[in-house]
Amino acid sequence: MGEDLSKIEDFSEPITPVEGAKMGVFWDLRGYPFPDSISPDLIYQKIESSLIEIGFRGKMSIWAYVDKKDVSSWGEFLYKKTWKARLYFLPGGEKPDKRMFNDILIWEKDSSVDFPEPASVVVVSDKVRCDPYFLDMLSSMDMGRHYHVYLVDPTKRVPPESSEWPILLFDEMHSFARKRGREDENPTKRRAVEEDQG
Repeated sequence: MGEDLSKIEDFSEPITPVEGAKMGVFWDLRGYPFPDSISPDLIYQKIESSLIEIGFRGKMSIWAYVDKKDVSSWGEFLYKKTWKARLYFLPGGEKPDKRMFNDILIWEKDSSVDFPEPASVVVVSDKVRCDPYFLDMLSSMDMGRHYHVYLVDPTKRVPPESSEWPILLFDEMHSFARKRGREDENPTKRRAVEEDQG
């Protein structure tokens, strides 16, 4: 039986399993909005092609966190999925990082590493760096549980309407692998995450 492309994977039940190489992308739209002039399918394609260009591989799923009060843009996609891509819009409320934290843990439970294929987690948020609990969780996934974990929180904002979106966002991708000397497993060769207290 094929995958139900209309299903919204919202972590209320186990997500559809992905075998082999996989990527879970968790995106805070309040901090880093999507372009509002293109379709979810095209957004997915642009993000996927950018990640592949810098060395990622595997079947990708994206969870984008929306303020459900903001129905003027992506809020309209919270309750009905009419596109084919594995891009899911979830209500994040005023603190989407809190829901994102829990959803990443659930994704990990449902998305085991299939050695030697990589399982990568990419978090796009401007709230994680100041949250020591979130940073510790991501570091533990990378260090002890063999996921490849990356944080995207660039110092230079990239307008979503830019022709270089989203590739320039990933130019300052921080790798937890490099922080502990596992640079050979980091496809981007970007600098390591530096925790505030470090």
